[in-house]
Amino acid sequence: MDLFASVKESLANQSVAIVDVTNGKEMGWTINLRPMSSPEVQKVERHYKSEIMAASRKGKNLADVIEAQNQAILIAAIDGWEWADNPTFKDKPIDPIEFNPTNVSKVVKDRTLSWVAEQLNRALADDAAFLGV
Repeated sequence: MDLFASVKESLANQSVAIVDVTNGKEMGWTINLRPMSSPEVQKVERHYKSEIMAASRKGKNLADVIEAQNQAILIAAIDGWEWADNPTFKDKPIDPIEFNPTNVSKVVKDRTLSWVAEQLNRALADDAAFLGV
């Protein structure tokens, strides 16, 4: 088996235990991420490369397009989530939010939850984790 086939065979989703930034403890919320090489993420990346090129040709502000791209990539990478029996935030019980496209978008785009997106972006950058290392 060559290198490309071996790496492709080894790729798997990564589970990220979200840590409460107020106390450093796991919340009981695990988010599953697809690797950046997944077809779902690659489709979004291709779309936004075209958007960035078009915006650049038209002299538009690229910051907004790049921010939208980063959010769309993260949304595409989220493959699901699970909640523990007693999830918490700030050591207080919370009600789990349902996994659906609307809630995924809210989690990624809501500035009050930017700390969740930051944890997910760090995990997406860890190529080794998607290879089971």
